[in-house]
Amino acid sequence: MAESFVELGTKPNRVLFGGSHEIEDDFLYECFSQIPASEYEDAFKKFLVVGAYAWREERLAAFFRKVEDEVEGRLEELKVLYKTRTLREKATTKGTAVERDAATVLQEFIDEQKWQDEVTLTGESVGVLPRRKVGDLVVDLVGYDRRVVIESKMDASVLVGDPTTLDGAGKASHAPEKTAYGQNLTALVNRQADVSIIIFDKNTSSATVKAIHDKEYGLRFNPEIPAFVAIIDVSRDDWSNLFLAYSLARSIALLGDGAVEHRRIELVVKRIVRDLGRVKKMDNHVEKAQKAANETLKALESLREVSAAAAESANRSLELVSRVVSGQLVSGEEWKKFFDESD
Repeated sequence: MAESFVELGTKPNRVLFGGSHEIEDDFLYECFSQIPASEYEDAFKKFLVVGAYAWREERLAAFFRKVEDEVEGRLEELKVLYKTRTLREKATTKGTAVERDAATVLQEFIDEQKWQDEVTLTGESVGVLPRRKVGDLVVDLVGYDRRVVIESKMDASVLVGDPTTLDGAGKASHAPEKTAYGQNLTALVNRQADVSIIIFDKNTSSATVKAIHDKEYGLRFNPEIPAFVAIIDVSRDDWSNLFLAYSLARSIALLGDGAVEHRRIELVVKRIVRDLGRVKKMDNHVEKAQKAANETLKALESLREVSAAAAESANRSLELVSRVVSGQLVSGEEWKKFFDESD
């Protein structure tokens, strides 16, 4: 009788193939031990075929798992992109809806006061500044040639802003187009208005804007512009701060240009104090840099540039004070350039 191609061995349990190969595996040993020795070779063929199928299925399964992971990852990216786009569209839609609602409720409020003022939606039209649409509503005080502009911002990225503060590098920290202060001033000039108001929804505003709601009863006045920051509550249909801000803005507009000139001088003085302090501070840094042998030329030049810029800004401020004191009227465009610190 010919020697079997498959044989079993013990201690340890193993399966021998052709006398030259063996596999130590309890499971495989158990499979062969349960059938007669005369059927080993037939069983071996079946086991081999089944194992090949299993191996191929495992490779296919791994491939499909990889494809599934990649598809799921891409789907997640698409979901995020869709969600971001949807949120952006909703924010834009909400902003437009708030503008329309604000125009409606404000006109109703004006009519109740028996004023002749007329509210106009202007958010889709360019103003006097090139390519700028800042200033969503314009209210004309019929018969007085005066105007109030209202900007609506449903954007949590917009801060309150302060035109007299500096950042850690000694440079202007206010970004004109990302602050309530800058938006108010831009709207004032862009719509050729006398007073500006910017409104925020307390539920979709930045922390600095929410602080006005929490600590200042939802209303702030910047007399040097002049302008108001008013916090409304869209979810509760509460427009009371808009009505209050408009009533005050209307009264200020009717006072005429001279009523706000002295408050604008206050802003100029604050800017002078800031810039002189910056010059002194930068000069001290320059002296230290000159004495320190390890200071690089690049750092020294940077400090001198900041010092020179501060001195130039102080000179501009002093020049503006001189003009105001001498009785010259400074236009809104010039006040915006002064605020933006632009040429």
